Amino acid sequence: FYEKYFKETGFPWLSSFGRPEPVLFMYNKQGLDEVGTIYNIKSKHGFWNCVSEQISSCQDTNEVSVNIEVISTKPKMFIIENIINNIEAELVKSLAEPKLHRSGTGQSRDANFNDETRTSKTAWIGYREHIIIDTIFKRTADILQIDEETLKANAEQMQSVFYETGQEYKAHHDFSDNGRDTASRYITILFYLSDQIDEYSGGETWFPKARNGKGIKIHPGKGNAVLFYDLLQDGNGDDLTLHEAVKVKNGTKWICNFWVWDPIKPFR
Repeated sequence: FYEKYFKETGFPWLSSFGRPEPVLFMYNKQGLDEVGTIYNIKSKHGFWNCVSEQISSCQDTNEVSVNIEVISTKPKMFIIENIINNIEAELVKSLAEPKLHRSGTGQSRDANFNDETRTSKTAWIGYREHIIIDTIFKRTADILQIDEETLKANAEQMQSVFYETGQEYKAHHDFSDNGRDTASRYITILFYLSDQIDEYSGGETWFPKARNGKGIKIHPGKGNAVLFYDLLQDGNGDDLTLHEAVKVKNGTKWICNFWVWDPIKPFR
């Protein structure tokens, strides 16, 4: 199988043997969209404009309109504009801060907390923790065109990550490439919860194999997100999604990882 696949495609099979094709929705699945193509997606789950005792009155009743722009076709990468607002971003950080601990590498059940390739701090936040977090999950389901029940069953908790000056996460993949799991992380969304102080501050996300090896380095700014698909249409891990959190040179950085599994998440 492996030899035949390499001969037909020109690259190795990285997923577990028998890994099926993804069943969840994929933007630009056929690869026909060009860089710069924009999808406009609506969500009925409006922005939150305050956090107070009377929180039920804080949510905007207007729907959210989100642009999703193609920034790469190999790998499939997109910028999601204004997926969360400032109030929501600050709420995520406030929930995460008391729980921050040394970040691990790998996936949750195999995490290594002593790996010097990742030097940040991490906290996990589930959708049941706060009504605003629940809204972010629901809005994300609309944006990904996955029904809410499926998304909540297949998504991990939001992994909030805090980087101080000098901290980084060296190049890695998000998909399961340990030769064991047929289920895999399928979608990665990187919610950016802070802005750079300036263009020299570091903290971007770097995809060294994108653009035919020229690479893409990106920091879309607070409230925006980067979406990419960890798997190809045939279920193989997409090697071109190799990425790293560039070392923060000035100030701090907050980001939130959001992972969706396909076909099912194999743990609770």
